[in-house]
Amino acid sequence: MNSEIIAFDTLGLSPEILETIRKRGFSSASEIQGKAIPIILNSEHDIVGIAQTGTGKTAAFGLPLIEKIASREGSVQCIVLTPTRELAIQVAKEIDSFKGSKQIKTLPVYGGQDIAVQIRDLKRGVDIVVGTPGRVQDMMRRKVLDISSVKYFILDEADEMLKMGFIDEIELILQETPEKKRVFLFSATIPPRIQNLAKKYMKNQVVLEVKGKESKRDNIQQVYYRVRRSDKLDVIKNIIELADDFHGIIFCQTKVIVNEISDALKKEKLDVDCIHGDINQSGRERILAQFKAKKINILIATDVAARGIDVNDLTHVINYSLPKEVDSYVHRIGRTGRAGKQGIAITFIDSREEHKIRRLEKETGNKIPEGELPSREKVAIKKQERLIYELEDIITTKDTSFYSHVSKELVKAFGDTAVISALLFQINGSGKVEPPKERYDHDTYRATHKGPRTLRTLGRSDRKSYTDGKNRATRRDAVKRTDGPFGEKSEKKSFKKSSDGYKGFGKKKTGGFKKRK
Repeated sequence: MNSEIIAFDTLGLSPEILETIRKRGFSSASEIQGKAIPIILNSEHDIVGIAQTGTGKTAAFGLPLIEKIASREGSVQCIVLTPTRELAIQVAKEIDSFKGSKQIKTLPVYGGQDIAVQIRDLKRGVDIVVGTPGRVQDMMRRKVLDISSVKYFILDEADEMLKMGFIDEIELILQETPEKKRVFLFSATIPPRIQNLAKKYMKNQVVLEVKGKESKRDNIQQVYYRVRRSDKLDVIKNIIELADDFHGIIFCQTKVIVNEISDALKKEKLDVDCIHGDINQSGRERILAQFKAKKINILIATDVAARGIDVNDLTHVINYSLPKEVDSYVHRIGRTGRAGKQGIAITFIDSREEHKIRRLEKETGNKIPEGELPSREKVAIKKQERLIYELEDIITTKDTSFYSHVSKELVKAFGDTAVISALLFQINGSGKVEPPKERYDHDTYRATHKGPRTLRTLGRSDRKSYTDGKNRATRRDAVKRTDGPFGEKSEKKSFKKSSDGYKGFGKKKTGGFKKRK
């Protein structure tokens, strides 16, 4: 944020709205709020707001909208388009929280929820509709959403909607709105297609750009690790073990990887779940609610599915792999280090991707050093420290008298150190750190191992020739040609069925070779 503190009561908001802000615990405005709110309240300008995620854009347009919109006018006065259903829900809730006692109805509309419920709520009367482009268009086609008299049209995270292919749908929606309206476009970046959209539909625009510290991430400790793909899961486990109170998101590129990581961590008895495009809306809402309540401490997610996650106290963000674009990286790590708290952003790269880290440093203005991979030895030491702390807590706060008799008997027989060590062994295992498994080296194996090589130990080219040869031999043995060289019937083999299935090959005589005269 900029160094100047902007008080909300200097922006022209009403006493009722200021009281609502105070109740929500906000003391001062962010830079984008300080710039946008007076323009929306006191002018007829359209706005192009360039600011990153987490800078307070929803309040920047939501607070003045509550001031400007009339109570229960009887028609939709404002429409807000967002790239994802999660963001639509979040924005609608936040706008609704600003209204105080003012009679304004806000409704989120999005795919994945029963459309009949949303249609029913629309027919009851709505002032502000917050929705995804696809569902908004669907409502318009069904003639249940009339936007012909809207006064305000807002595009939230416009660059993300461009990436997701929604621009054509947005234009079709815009064409159904009245020419006389105000348009507010908010985006982290303004690519050419967004610029053209703004030029076409925003005749009297003001560009508000937030730069400097707000685009830097000084409260996020950024680091990258060089990790082979086969080692990533183990590194993730070690990171979680070393953290005192891990509460974070692990971003993956595909839903397949999301499921793999989630399933593996669940087997470790960790509080983990995942969200991606194949999970229905009710499931996503349930998982996100549990994540916010810390009933789930680890969330595995794709970029799109994580849009709209509004959690202020995440300790970690882990990038399983580098995102393709700088903006995606900034959006990801912006999920931690919020509300003045410190966060850690860890990115996994392979040995050929260091130049991408240098690019990130240049474009974000943040130093991203290489970190030392968390070792198994450090994890073992951390587990011991945690165990000592937990035992101290039990000794000082719990009644353990029930076990006094058996404790005395065991100590008398074996000594106190042996008994305590045995109990710790029972609770925590041997405590030994297993050495990492050596990777298979093809040449070393051939030089040091005798005997036949199995298919598992063959190299790729060897596997192919081995398999092809074996298949050819099998085909020859399984079914010989039934036509002899001179047209005669030859011997062929067939399966012989038994009670256990097909076993081996049996011979069936169909005629032999005739002697050539």
